[in-house]
Amino acid sequence: VRGTLEVAHDLRRNLTLTLGLTAADFDYQGAPINERSFGGLVRADWRLNRQVALRASYNYERLTSTIQGADYTANVMLVGLRLQP
Repeated sequence: VRGTLEVAHDLRRNLTLTLGLTAADFDYQGAPINERSFGGLVRADWRLNRQVALRASYNYERLTSTIQGADYTANVMLVGLRLQP
């Protein structure tokens, strides 16, 4: 089971801020494995014109598992250019 909730708000005509939360719970059939994860994201899109936008995002994810050594925490930051013909 996995769920995601995102809310976007236009701060300006050409600037959108998005906040999101994710949660997941995985039980594997036939194996004694359970994994749970949660996370959040912040993303900003700055549209320079109709075809070009700059995007910056930060994503956090934390996974816990019944498998020893499989737990992890991820912090991902991305900056990019979006082209839309």
